[in-house]
Amino acid sequence: MKLKKILLSVSALLLVLCLSLGLSSCFLGGDGQDSESDGTQDAGTDSEEGTKYSSDPIALFGGDVDYRIVYSADVTSMLRTAILDFKAELEEITGRTVVVATDTSKNNKETACEIVIGKTVRSQTAEAIKGLDGVGYCFERIDEKICIVGNNDYLTAQALSAALDRFTVDGNKISVVGNLSEFVDLGDKMTPLIAENGKFNYEVVVPKTDSEARGAAATFADRVETLLNKDGKHDVDVLIRFDTAFPEKEGVNEILVGKTNRQASVELYENIGYFAYRLFARDGKVMVGSYKQDIMSTALNALYIYIQEAYVSSVDGNCYIPKELDLKDETNGWTDDATNVQGATYEGIYDPGDGTYVICYKDGSRDIYKDYVRSLVSRGLEEQRAYVLGNNSYTLLTGDEVNVYVSYIDSTKDIRVYVEKAGQYVYPAAQMSEGSGSYTPTLWQLRVDNYNSRENGGMSYVVQQSNGHFIIIDGGYNTTEEAENLYNHLKAQLPAGEKPVIDAWFISHLHGDHYGAFVAFSSRYNENDVEIKGIYYNFPAKNTGSTQVSSYSITAVRNAAKTWTRATLFEKLHSGMTIDFMGAEISVLCTHEDVYPLPHIDANDTSTVIRLKICGQTVVFLADCRDNESQTMIDNFAGTDVLKADIVQWSHHGYEGATKALYETIDADVILFPLNIVGWQPNYTDVPQNVFAQWYAKTNLPAGSYIRDGLADGSIKKIIAAGDGAYQTLVLPYKPTGDVLLDYNAYFEAHKNDRPVPNS
Repeated sequence: MKLKKILLSVSALLLVLCLSLGLSSCFLGGDGQDSESDGTQDAGTDSEEGTKYSSDPIALFGGDVDYRIVYSADVTSMLRTAILDFKAELEEITGRTVVVATDTSKNNKETACEIVIGKTVRSQTAEAIKGLDGVGYCFERIDEKICIVGNNDYLTAQALSAALDRFTVDGNKISVVGNLSEFVDLGDKMTPLIAENGKFNYEVVVPKTDSEARGAAATFADRVETLLNKDGKHDVDVLIRFDTAFPEKEGVNEILVGKTNRQASVELYENIGYFAYRLFARDGKVMVGSYKQDIMSTALNALYIYIQEAYVSSVDGNCYIPKELDLKDETNGWTDDATNVQGATYEGIYDPGDGTYVICYKDGSRDIYKDYVRSLVSRGLEEQRAYVLGNNSYTLLTGDEVNVYVSYIDSTKDIRVYVEKAGQYVYPAAQMSEGSGSYTPTLWQLRVDNYNSRENGGMSYVVQQSNGHFIIIDGGYNTTEEAENLYNHLKAQLPAGEKPVIDAWFISHLHGDHYGAFVAFSSRYNENDVEIKGIYYNFPAKNTGSTQVSSYSITAVRNAAKTWTRATLFEKLHSGMTIDFMGAEISVLCTHEDVYPLPHIDANDTSTVIRLKICGQTVVFLADCRDNESQTMIDNFAGTDVLKADIVQWSHHGYEGATKALYETIDADVILFPLNIVGWQPNYTDVPQNVFAQWYAKTNLPAGSYIRDGLADGSIKKIIAAGDGAYQTLVLPYKPTGDVLLDYNAYFEAHKNDRPVPNS
């Protein structure tokens, strides 16, 4: 039995709760009869070693009666697992079932032939404990019993790992000397938590700058105090100190929580996975390390459980932990190939709950980025694609266990490492459309179905490439009419009888006025009607900041995607990825991942922002992005023309989306305004309402003033409202002509009665 079997991770500790059921079933097979001495040992005669027992061997297994294992009904999971391992080793040697029983089992009477393990209610255990001459464990033959016991269950488990060294194995028989009596002193390898003066023997040290680590440490300290003081035997205080409050002191034991300024912490974090924890003890230091706060709490809980089990199983009222200890959580071991970015400063981890972890670094450089990519290749990952946007560089690498996407943002010197389990996601190739044709590339802005939805929002854009294939961005609401209008529009652009081919359907975020049309379209049409080749998005799967994520929405999109068996689902678009279609290039400018460490203002601030380059023009689709995504893009592409566009989709339907600074950076002279003119939303004063007029009036707000100023100086050439007919056509390259903005008031008066007021 190896030592590592005894040093359990928390996952193993939890597992033994299930394994204990196996123990319960083992002792049902015992004979339940008392067994007396066979007379080969003279209990009243001193042996030649001076004990009261002869040295003649006792047959434990393979003799007249096999011994059974007896342990405390209150045994800790740590020792229970060691007993299971011990039992398995005995059975492997003897080829027979080794019976185990608790000391209070009603199904089995006490027998003479027992291997008694740990602190049981057997009278022999109490006598064996007296033989603990210090801190360690002992092997004692008392009466016919073989007692194995340590100062606590951890030390008893250590004894079990060494027990077979005291046994004699002959074939499938096992025996032990009849005068077995040995104490193994481990005092120099253990540290008592309670010192002789009654004080806690460790100081808990935390980084002054890490409030999360301090909070987790405070919870840990409170739990330990409650544990040690609850029976009234002790009155200890667990002190928590900042690492900057005093220098490291020789001879002072410390529990280091998080990335302290101690050299031991620095070394620990150089050998730890991003999504695991490590407990490591050495030279009077217990180090607890994790990059993520929730895992740090799990790590401290593991240490607490370790202390708890050592204390409740103690035979002398103290609690001993090893001076050398190494516990690891390997739950996310697949991330181990994503090593630290050497030379950059760790900033934090963004976890959106979708299986991607974004590890953020600052103070990087292009050379550090390149060295890191090379280090991943040296660890066996294969470079798949490299992208460049402005001065920024991005690399996608894949491996057997893990995929890694790395970005270097030149303007901020940030390096981001996106870690995903291999096989979890599919990534777009550089070229995603083939063929040729004579179609004129065209962009349409469609009016969304706010009549049946009775809401004023949504957006729907269709691009036709030169080969006749389509790219769709969002689509609008989950209504039958929305789906039919979209399908009929595609069919109208093709010769009669030709099936539309959608090369890509991009969904910006998880609001029903954006993804709903895809769900409605998928429920009404199938692959006999339309071919969809790819579905693209990147959604967070849990709430972050003020973002409220609906699991129903994600499920609805995924279920709809299953309709299209020939389509590839690209669920993980990362910023920087650039995809070539037929004469059209789409680049991802921002996703919810890029905003960290800023919070998301709301779910709109998780929009995937894309840039379309086609026919020598650039169109930026902002979806519903808000202030923090706006600032992220400004920062990430500062000093470049990446955001510069000829046409921009006005964010959030003309509401409060995006910032004036972002629009000034984009500097487009054509604005796509995805808002109908006639609205049917019931919570307005009038139904129908001139919804465009009410929201266009917000040009007095900071973002909207970009329009007001642009109209005043002539830099804005065209504002195209979605409500101006069923759709608006932009033949590419688009050259604005005519009035800058239609007379929306006149349009409303002319069309407000086109449809009856819906039933309330």
